Amino acid sequence: MEESMISKTSTKLGIYGGQFIPEILMPAIEELTAGYAKYRDDPVFPSEC
Repeated sequence: MEESMISKTSTKLGIYGGQFIPEILMPAIEELTAGYAKYRDDPVFPSEC
């Protein structure tokens, strides 16, 4: 499969097709994504789940 000419980081579609959510929820999803990215490598994070 060929790589798309459009950067995957510049779209909401991502590698597997996208996010099917109302546009009004995008700020909350982006906040959640940023929070997860910040803490996912913290060794304490998995033990709290």
